[in-house]
Amino acid sequence: MPTTSLPTDLTLYSAVACNYSQRTRIALAIKGTAVDVVEVDLLHRPAAFMATASRGSVPALEWDGGFVYGSSTLNEFIDEQWPDPPLLPDDIVERAVARSWISLNHDKISRPFEAALMVVDDAQTEHVLRDFDALLTDLDTRLREHWAGHAGPYWHGATMGMVDVTYAPIFARFCGLEQFHGWKLPADLDVLAVWIATLVADPIVLATRGPEDELLAILEGYRENYRRVAAQH
Repeated sequence: MPTTSLPTDLTLYSAVACNYSQRTRIALAIKGTAVDVVEVDLLHRPAAFMATASRGSVPALEWDGGFVYGSSTLNEFIDEQWPDPPLLPDDIVERAVARSWISLNHDKISRPFEAALMVVDDAQTEHVLRDFDALLTDLDTRLREHWAGHAGPYWHGATMGMVDVTYAPIFARFCGLEQFHGWKLPADLDVLAVWIATLVADPIVLATRGPEDELLAILEGYRENYRRVAAQH
């Protein structure tokens, strides 16, 4: 049950470059929950924030007497605290399937995507992108099977739910793969392309991501840091 003592003066520690942070911003926006957003520079995290329970990791939600962190935990907390509209299905089996897709993102998609986005060694780029394309091919197959029994255009049907919230920030950063590597989504992944197009055009996704040119500039700053670190070794 939602707690009755949670105040409205919420602070979200977030980072534009972090797709996990955008997940939480999307979840809060869907719920219509007001929150003050504190942008954290991931290369120069404030000492006070490093001393919190999250040890400097984002996203983290703070209020008077409360602190919750970790993207999946935080988003489920938000869904339980502000239950309307729900982000997970009522049916226990469908809810488990949704959580399996969320786990798939964490276990198989997120890190390879970040590796592809941040690779700065030209000798490794083709290999890294090819491996990521293979993961997307599998995702297209899974989505095709899912939509055989569930009409889109969102994973959950006509409206955005927790699975969409989880995948949207990665899709919204595919512009980085295009900008930095000239990458394009393989043409035969037509089912996945529909889902991607739906999510990247969603007004809440756009509003919580911010302007594309600003996002690309921030991501390039982190890529430059990768170059500096690589040059030192």
